[in-house]
Amino acid sequence: LESCPHEISTKKGVCTAVKTASNHSDTSLDTNPHLRPFDDLPDDAIVRRAVSRNGASVLDKKQYCYFCHKPQLKLARHLTTIHKDARAVARLLAVKQSKHEEYLIGLKKLKCIGNFIHNVESIKLNKPDIVVKRPTKSRSVAEYLPCVHCYGFYVREELWKHTKNCEINNSNDEKDLLDTLCIFCKTLRSFLYVF
Repeated sequence: LESCPHEISTKKGVCTAVKTASNHSDTSLDTNPHLRPFDDLPDDAIVRRAVSRNGASVLDKKQYCYFCHKPQLKLARHLTTIHKDARAVARLLAVKQSKHEEYLIGLKKLKCIGNFIHNVESIKLNKPDIVVKRPTKSRSVAEYLPCVHCYGFYVREELWKHTKNCEINNSNDEKDLLDTLCIFCKTLRSFLYVF
C-alpha cells in the first residue's frame, strides 16, 4: 500500500477514517442524524428514470470525472486523453490489452468514485442532482444509498443484491481495494460527519 494521499494517519494499511466509519453498528443508522444525510434535502428532490427511445437506451447519462470533477458523456475516452498521466489511469492503460477484465473493474472504480464525490457535494449543497445506477423509475433522492465497496448509489431495497454480487467486492486484488479506500476516505468521512 502506497502512502495515503492525505493527512489522515494509516494503521495496518487502512485509513483510520475508513476504519472509524465502518465501526458504526447497523442499529445506529436510524437514530444517528450524521448517518442520514438525505433527510435535509427538499421533499421534491427526485432522481429521474433512465430514458429510452423505441426500446433502445439513450446514452445521455453523464458520469463525473474523479480528477477534474466535470460531467462527461464518454468518461473512458476523457480519462485516457486528458488524465493519461495520472497514476491510476496509467495503471489502467498498462493492463488494458493483457487483462481487460481488470481494466473494466478499474474503470468502474474511477467512475463510481467520481460520481460519489459529486453526489456528496450535491448533498452538502442541498442539490437534488445525484448520479445513481440504473434508475428504472423516478424516485426520491432519499431512497438511494452508496454501496460500501464500489460507492455506486443504488435503491435501498435493492442494495443488498448489488452488494452480494459487486464486482469490486469480489475482485481478488486486495491491494487495489485498499488503495481505493485510501484515496477516498477523506470524502467518506465528510459524507458521514459533515451533516
